[in-house]
Amino acid sequence: MANTNFYDTVIKYVVTAECTQPLRVGSISGDTEEVLVHPTDEIPFIQASGISGVFRSYCDQIYGEEWTDSIFGKRKFEEETNSYEYSGKLRFSDGVLTNTKNVKLELRPRVSIDPELGVVSRDKEGTEQESGHKFNMAYISAGAVFTFSVYLYNDQEKEKMERIFQAIDAGIIQFGGQKSNGCGYFKITKLMRKIFCLKDETDRKLWFEEDDIESQKKEYEDLTEQVKLYSGDQNAFDIVVDAFTENELLVKSIAVEEVGEDAPNSENIRNGKKEYIIPGSSLKGAVRSQAEKIASYLAKQYGWKNDTVIENAFGSKKSVKQNADNDAKRGNLYFFDTVVGNKEENDTRPLSHRIHIDKFTGGVINGGLFSEKNVAGKLKLHIVIRNWKANNAEQSCGLLLLTLRDLAIGSFTVGSGYSVGKGVIQVKKVTVTENGDLENCTVIDFDQNCIQDKKQIISRCFKALQEV
Repeated sequence: MANTNFYDTVIKYVVTAECTQPLRVGSISGDTEEVLVHPTDEIPFIQASGISGVFRSYCDQIYGEEWTDSIFGKRKFEEETNSYEYSGKLRFSDGVLTNTKNVKLELRPRVSIDPELGVVSRDKEGTEQESGHKFNMAYISAGAVFTFSVYLYNDQEKEKMERIFQAIDAGIIQFGGQKSNGCGYFKITKLMRKIFCLKDETDRKLWFEEDDIESQKKEYEDLTEQVKLYSGDQNAFDIVVDAFTENELLVKSIAVEEVGEDAPNSENIRNGKKEYIIPGSSLKGAVRSQAEKIASYLAKQYGWKNDTVIENAFGSKKSVKQNADNDAKRGNLYFFDTVVGNKEENDTRPLSHRIHIDKFTGGVINGGLFSEKNVAGKLKLHIVIRNWKANNAEQSCGLLLLTLRDLAIGSFTVGSGYSVGKGVIQVKKVTVTENGDLENCTVIDFDQNCIQDKKQIISRCFKALQEV
């Protein structure tokens, strides 16, 4: 492919974007309880390579590999080298955190579930898998604002580049890790553009001083309103579940924020705004557990391998078994954090007191009295199914709808304490939107015991499940 390193025009974009969901950027040490911080000022940031990787992945899907290579550069892999066959026409800066005083870090508890046994993972003989089934993971809270710059050395590709910014604002593109657990979504609050024509003496001087954006503000064009006009590919399906807690709910936090004699021993996890939430990872875990049971039944009914449907929907990790050659796989189900009830009402909710019973004597264990701060109220679950080419979105939607049906009838719960009636969700309505078509949504109304399905989404998705 022909390539040239000569250019006479540079387009600089200055992007200011706010996290609408938590952001997970892994630390250099690999410790899950840390996030990546800058080595000099120790402030969280997003590496330029991470931003570039997100942009490149999106372009590869939308514009194809050939165009992507021409803009990002093409690597040449040989036996002992990893060099570029030719360089690209893009440059990225690091994403710098701008509102450091208002940003909080969240530390959330996680567990690793053994997919074969359905219980917490443990050491396995003959494998490299080690204990570590319970761990904590750090996130940058929603509300963090980052600024980064993108330089395009090819003015002919301006429109395609600006479509990427629109996709970020529309929630099609995510940054960082834990994407399927609802992390890494941004809204662009400011997008500025300056086109430097290097044949012009004035622009050459501005390009030389381009780092001083404050003094050049009048030279930059504001594209913030334009970025809101996204008309590209939408999610395959967008599912919203209107529901409320039947009794109380508890997704335990790793620490209690209250102090004093009346402080509970455990309380529900909160986000950076102090709202009580069901984390996307907890919802995903509960849904996956029930979906695997449904898939196992359907596999016997229709004679297909349930692993395929589950992996398409939820993804899979690279096997730790010896001599295993399977790679990790990305699923197409993405879950969001869910705020539970009204914060003020849950703050004043009375504590629930319980006791530990000795299973041998039937008596109360000495010091076994403990208290919990549970939550309750309305909630709105949000799940999206992406348009990945390799994964069948209709199959995933069919499996998810069957799982949500089970949630509605109380076949499984969310959080801890299911044996004492906690975590039961009363589903009022499930709304399914296909490809952003808001006018022809499918609505499953459990209150009115009726279904509206103009586009026959339900029947198509169930048929796709039968034809695996």
